[in-house]
Amino acid sequence: MLAENVVHWKDKWVEQGVEQGERKLFRRTVELRFGAIPSDISTKIDSASTTQIEQWTELLFDAKNINSIFG
Repeated sequence: MLAENVVHWKDKWVEQGVEQGERKLFRRTVELRFGAIPSDISTKIDSASTTQIEQWTELLFDAKNINSIFG
């Protein structure tokens, strides 16, 4: 039982680490493209799912401005 819990916790921590890394890379890419990120958009990024980050990433390269991604 304890061993199963440890494996579950490890898997969850790894998943959280991957999500944090994706979010950090996305945030950095947005900053490089558009400059400082407004606080309301920063909040959206912080609470976004991995799926949402992936969808925004697809929009990032053709976006004319930051609002066309998050608008």
